[in-house]
Amino acid sequence: MAWVEHHYTYNFQVYTGKIFGHPEKRQGQRVVKDFVSLLYGSGRRITVDSFFTDLELTEELLRINSR
Repeated sequence: MAWVEHHYTYNFQVYTGKIFGHPEKRQGQRVVKDFVSLLYGSGRRITVDSFFTDLELTEELLRINSR
């Protein structure tokens, strides 16, 4: 995750492969939620590409933002 205003990396996760030899389901959603959990309530805007986004994640992020 990058902080656009200051042009530096804010946070990242290293992909180390499948856990116990099985692919992770909803990995994109988990990664996005891990990152944005650090920013809840900060008023920051989050932008993700289509690889990490689906309707379920969008609705969940909107629910969290409306709390």
